[in-house]
Amino acid sequence: MSEEGYGAYDPSAPEGSDQAHSQYVTKKDVRVILVVIAVLTACCYPVFKMLERNAQRSVCATNLKAVSSAIGQYAEMHDERFPPIMRTGPNNEPDLGTSGFPYTWASDVADLMSKRASFRCPTATDEEVTRVETHGGSMPITYGMYQPYGGYLRTIVPNPDQTVLVAETSNMGANNTYDPLPYKTIDGKTVPFDGFVIGWSNTNADPTSASTYITRLAFADTSKANFDTADKPRHDGGIHALNCSGAMMRFLLKPSDARVRMSRDLPGGLWEAPPMSAGQR
Repeated sequence: MSEEGYGAYDPSAPEGSDQAHSQYVTKKDVRVILVVIAVLTACCYPVFKMLERNAQRSVCATNLKAVSSAIGQYAEMHDERFPPIMRTGPNNEPDLGTSGFPYTWASDVADLMSKRASFRCPTATDEEVTRVETHGGSMPITYGMYQPYGGYLRTIVPNPDQTVLVAETSNMGANNTYDPLPYKTIDGKTVPFDGFVIGWSNTNADPTSASTYITRLAFADTSKANFDTADKPRHDGGIHALNCSGAMMRFLLKPSDARVRMSRDLPGGLWEAPPMSAGQR
């Protein structure tokens, strides 16, 4: 058969002739390839984002387990007491001291934390992050301790398995989280750090019978206390929390869990707050 026979390459042949045997990719082929790539990308992106969210949620849970271990070690070294919430200024606000950052419960247990863990959830945005003082400078934190148990004897918590001690929080109402009472100095200036502590709707001190919601939890778009209709927790399904026994809560907290359930004029259930006494604090 001659070289000009069937299937031979002819460089002078116009584009599109004998396409079934062309050695080149045509414009139509390129368009088809691009469409296929676009479809595959659109299909795979949600899967990738889901895997990313699951990985971040797993890291956050690992962080909180390390926080639990550090708090437990602290209690063993300090007469079975949880670390104090913070050092305070003259108006019971976080004392920023010379470092410019508050010294908090997390500051006390930071040196006891696993080096592989962090006080920051990888899902949290930069705006949600609080910074607290450490012995070597400062560190980011997106977890808060429930106010009534700061400095409290862990051995006499009434219902430790059902009561929240630490949960995921947001600083200064970032992402429209619920934070109606930012701390203020004695001269009325707002302190720019509060995400390390969980408080109540009407007080940053001790709860009252008028306390209705828990503050600073990482539930976006709840700034108007619309917890019953909110659907944007930090993770799919809710936020992580530790109980007073030092274990992860059996379920993720949902926005509706921010509602205070009163028991004998004090918060009960997840947010049980026992009567305070000098022997307990």
